[in-house]
Amino acid sequence: MENIKPLPLTHYYKQYLGYEQKGHHIVEINLLAFVYVNYGESVSAYLQRVYSLPHDGGKHFGRVLVDFTEKKVIRFSLNAAA
Repeated sequence: MENIKPLPLTHYYKQYLGYEQKGHHIVEINLLAFVYVNYGESVSAYLQRVYSLPHDGGKHFGRVLVDFTEKKVIRFSLNAAA
């Protein structure tokens, strides 16, 4: 398995989705290095309207799961390159 370093976190747009699961407060963070939007639409408006889950794109896209109840990162993953 290849060890790929992520881009600096400031290079990603971030989408946050919070929920409760079995008494734990979980936040899922999507990392998106670039976003395609409709002409005239802002990235912010798009990310509020569409929950994006790309399945490839390598280090340009990823996900982070954080358990705020346990105060720990459950998962940090980058997508595979297509």
